[in-house]
Amino acid sequence: MSWNNVIPSESILDDLKMRKWQEPENPLVTIPEELVTDCLIRYEFEGYYGVIASHKDHPAFDEVRRVLSTRGYIKIPEYACWNGDRVTKRFRFNGVQLEVHDTFYCAAAWAAKFSYNRTKVVDIPEG
Repeated sequence: MSWNNVIPSESILDDLKMRKWQEPENPLVTIPEELVTDCLIRYEFEGYYGVIASHKDHPAFDEVRRVLSTRGYIKIPEYACWNGDRVTKRFRFNGVQLEVHDTFYCAAAWAAKFSYNRTKVVDIPEG
């Protein structure tokens, strides 16, 4: 301790340098469910009869997916496909446990899964 009962900064910095930050073994990743959705993209071309529509993951979900990929939790395929991401390290996504080789779904599929989990009825056998 120094003369005014304050720990010298050099001591704290040395202690921090010795400790390495470690990611948790099975982290919980959460995102508000209203952001686990897709966005409708609609557009028209002049002279073209009809409307062209497609769907894209919500930007917030895209960001979570990008961070998971950067940290090595999922592998995003180099080719474009739906539901092609694979889990490479264990983690929990909004309470769902994901193991290595599981599929990390697109936002629309996750939304359907969460909706189903909220509405399903579990039959408990009598006896």
